[in-house]
Amino acid sequence: MKIKAEEIFEKGTKVKNDKANTLVNMLEQYILRKARENDLLPTKEEVSSLLNVSMGTVQNAYRILEDRGLVKSKQKVGTIITSSDVKKQSSKRDCCINLIKKYMENNNINTTLDLPPIRKIAKELNMSPNTVNSAIKSIANGNLAGSSDGLALFKKVAQEIEKYIIENCKVGDNIPSLIQFAKEMNVSVKTVHDATRILKKKNILKSHRGIYGTVVLHMPGEQLQRRKEDYIFAPAKDAVVYHYQKIQNMIKHYIIKNCEVGSKLPSVKDMANDLGVNVNTIRHALEQLTLDGYVKGFRGRYGGTFVTDLPDEKSYKWLAVNPQYVASLEN
Repeated sequence: MKIKAEEIFEKGTKVKNDKANTLVNMLEQYILRKARENDLLPTKEEVSSLLNVSMGTVQNAYRILEDRGLVKSKQKVGTIITSSDVKKQSSKRDCCINLIKKYMENNNINTTLDLPPIRKIAKELNMSPNTVNSAIKSIANGNLAGSSDGLALFKKVAQEIEKYIIENCKVGDNIPSLIQFAKEMNVSVKTVHDATRILKKKNILKSHRGIYGTVVLHMPGEQLQRRKEDYIFAPAKDAVVYHYQKIQNMIKHYIIKNCEVGSKLPSVKDMANDLGVNVNTIRHALEQLTLDGYVKGFRGRYGGTFVTDLPDEKSYKWLAVNPQYVASLEN
């Protein structure tokens, strides 16, 4: 049976703050209390139109419900309720709520308004800025539930895939597709994708393009043999730095050597001339430094860019490929 949007949301319902998570809570309460297995939720277009929210907001809400195992999406059919009594599972945001609450306790922070910049917290907690932002909004709105075991759903799925590999595979075998795993585990393909990324970082899995699929590199729990190429060459993500990031590091170095908290930086035009780059590159670098909490810009007659925090001075290590150096690592 298809559920009408008007059955879930009362007439005149307005979603103002933290829209995606508010929408998730409304839909989840309806599913757990009134819906039946295999019922169809209203289309995203219907919910978007009724509540006057963006399609992106509705899509995020439906994806969170799918990650929790309450619904599943089927092409040309719609969003199907899998079970009204499915146990609520932990999302990334739920785990992040716990981490931020602990962070606030350890740093004697009483309100989310006193938290450092989102990017800084995300870096410390090893979470994406979007997840941290969503968690902070939930805490500010009074949602302090978080995750009971502190383990996100995609990490649980990673453990299940490891178990599958141990029981069914050997080195060199292909594992089933993401879609097949998602169907068997009743989670979204995105969740399985995030889980396999963990196993790739552990060098348990490796993906190949085309028909070759994802292959088992080594068995979980076994010691990984260190290959020479793993320590001779730097990862591509470490070797490539965008131009504005180089300028960002130069500005950091300037701040460390010449400034203190409250100091005013030279104008964008002056820095562009001194460093021989476009003013847009300087602006992009300053935007990132602002997000990281190192500087802040003010408009007006007495405005400008001022230092709000001093970066840590870091040394940069270059890759050595000297044969004697490599030989010393092998011994």
